Amino acid sequence: MSVFLSSAERLRCVVVDAKRRSSVSMRADDAAEAASKYVWGLRIDGPRLDEPRIDVAQVIIATTALAPSMFSARSRITAARVIPGSSGALTKAVVGALGLDS
Repeated sequence: MSVFLSSAERLRCVVVDAKRRSSVSMRADDAAEAASKYVWGLRIDGPRLDEPRIDVAQVIIATTALAPSMFSARSRITAARVIPGSSGALTKAVVGALGLDS
């Protein structure tokens, strides 16, 4: 799922990728691997490297496992633990990624 926020100054894109895990926790390198395809940008059309893409401001891995902390505070990857019936952590992550929490 992609969430877009557009203003006169910029367009922000946040991608939410759901990952169901049978284990209790998710490793940070697993989250990074799952998110890497989005971090480098989404292709609008075609396989050519020079074609336009959508820059992704943040990737949120929504997981049933205990969400890992990423290696760097500057990472564009965030993990949010999602428990069925509760959207609190995911909502907080999306709002923060869009810069709406300030």
